[in-house]
This record gives sequence, structure tokens and C-alpha cells, in this order.
Amino acid sequence: MKKIKTVIIACISIAVLSGAAAAGVKMLETKNAYLTINNDSVSKDELEFYMTASRADAILRFTTDTSSGADEDFWKTEQNGITPVEYLYEIALENLKNDRALFAECEKRGLCEKLNYKVIIKQMNTENAARAEKLKNGEPVYGVTEYTAASYYDYLKSNLQIALRGELESEGIITEDDVKLKQYYNQIKSSDPLFRNTDGSFKPYADVHAKVKYLYREKCFSDYIEQAAKKQTVKQNTEKLKKLAAEIG
Repeated sequence: MKKIKTVIIACISIAVLSGAAAAGVKMLETKNAYLTINNDSVSKDELEFYMTASRADAILRFTTDTSSGADEDFWKTEQNGITPVEYLYEIALENLKNDRALFAECEKRGLCEKLNYKVIIKQMNTENAARAEKLKNGEPVYGVTEYTAASYYDYLKSNLQIALRGELESEGIITEDDVKLKQYYNQIKSSDPLFRNTDGSFKPYADVHAKVKYLYREKCFSDYIEQAAKKQTVKQNTEKLKKLAAEIG
């Protein structure tokens, strides 16, 4: 399959979400009154996509009994100072902002064009059409025969993450040495049973070096995207976002 040049990616604090609410009211005069990131309006379709993708996580945050369903009362009932509706739109926006940070960092390095939901869905439709044509002609199609919006997002972000991680390593932004890795190992070894021997003792650093290096690089990459997301200028209309989240719930 032709490699997509648009490679991938793809944590902002709840305080930022809440603090931007007042500014979001000013957006009522614009065409899109929900949310802007760095003055770029986020469409209702994009918000619905992220909220739908986050719905299951929001339910599990408040109950382990998913078989009982999540009715209107569930979404509006406050637990520990927050309702499921509020939590849904907050985690959806957090994921959206992280993805936008990923896309922006990739665009800055020439790894992709400017990406948003509309552009990505257009790419997906083009890819699906090409795959359908190959199937029609009896040609081999590798991977899925047709992407959904969710699976195409995952595919795109995965590729972009790999590409951006390589760029950050080349730029010296993600680096490591044995001193850093040993310190990191000491921080995380208690949280992973694979770092322990059968007698409960910890494995020597030399025996787990490759895994520690991988996990350390993943953490550095995650931290980089998180910081990029925090630098975004975000304005939102909280009430409209809550209403939309209630509709999704």
C-alpha cells in the first residue's frame, strides 16, 4: 500500500479546559461556537467523533457495570464533584488537543499537511476508494479492505508518531544514556512484574536495558506532546460542549 506522507499523531489539564470557558463565550458570533485551538475552529463533526470515541471510557470511569446501560440520569448524576457528561467532554477535548498537537508538530517538520477531521476523512475516503478498486480488479489489498473513521485515525496517528519520534531523536530532543535509564528503571521497576525474578527480586538493569530504553523514549515522546498541547491557545464554549456531550451520551 502506498505510504501516506501525512504521518502521524497523534494532555492538557482540566484547569485549562475550565479556564478557557469565559473566552469561549466570545465565539458565539463565529460560525463554529464550540471550540477553537490556536484560532482554528473545531467542527461539530470533529467534536462528535472524539466524544463518541471517549464514551466507553467515560462510562467505565463511573461504573463497572456496563451491561446496565447509561441512561440520562447516569450522565447527569454528579459523583466526586463531576458528572459523567462533564468528564466525557473533558477527556474528549484532552484527546483532541493532544492529536492536534501531534499534527501541528508533524506539519511543522513537513511530515504531513495541515490535518483536521475534514481533511482526514477525505484522505480516508480516497484510500477506501483505491482499495475498493483493487478488490474489484482482483489485486491484493494488504490490511483492512475498508477503514472506518476510528481505524483510519489510529492508522494515521500511529504512522505520524513513529515519524515524529524519529525526528525528535535526530534533533536531540529525545536522548538517553545509561545514567538516565538506570534512574528511570529505579522509578518504574516496582510497577511492572516483568522486571522481577521468580523469587520477587528485581532483575539487573543489564537484563532489561532494551525494555527500559523503549519505555523511557515513549515517556519522553508523551511528555513532548503533552507540553506542545499545553502551549495551545484554547477557547471554548463550555455550555455548548456539555450539551453536545449530553447528546452523545
